[in-house]
Amino acid sequence: MSAPEPDHPSLGDLAPDELERLARAHVDGLLNEIRTAEVVVRTEYHPLGIARRHPVATAAVAGAAGLLLARWLRGNSRRAAAGPSAPAPGGGGLLASTVARSLLSGLAESAGRTLPDLLFAWLARASAPR
Repeated sequence: MSAPEPDHPSLGDLAPDELERLARAHVDGLLNEIRTAEVVVRTEYHPLGIARRHPVATAAVAGAAGLLLARWLRGNSRRAAAGPSAPAPGGGGLLASTVARSLLSGLAESAGRTLPDLLFAWLARASAPR
């Protein structure tokens, strides 16, 4: 163990109000560091900032998400059509379900194809000088 430095008294020798002031100073310094880190994280990792810095990767991720959503919806519609189901009292339950799933699947595929183009157009407009 090393001996305490002569210009720094030990904590046991400090008055209670001096201990409180010292503790508050340390806590305030820690909170200021946390706030600074929060600002840095908010600016560096904001979704729009990431999309502006990496537009190709953003478009690829958006397109892949659209394709996965379309595949998932299409798989669910095929399972619903192939599975046994009791006819609805109105007679069109299975047909309505299949049409709705097909519509959602088509919308997801369209979004997967057009989302990258929309993203590039938006990024070009957002980064254009005003």
